[in-house]
Amino acid sequence: PVAFPLSFFPISDERLMKLMGLRDEEIAYDYGLSIVGLAPVSAALEARFKAVPVYRDNWEAVVKMGDA
Repeated sequence: PVAFPLSFFPISDERLMKLMGLRDEEIAYDYGLSIVGLAPVSAALEARFKAVPVYRDNWEAVVKMGDA
């Protein structure tokens, strides 16, 4: 797995990982780590987003954005 955050690159993390030669299985594993890593704070993140009207009023879209 990649040892540094890739979010600062202007292309998607997946594309960058592909360019770096990672296999699909390695990319899926890396994405899976995000779910595990966010688990302890997911309730707090949800509460924080729901406190903002534009997110709260479009909650289904927020969830879809998070799953992307």
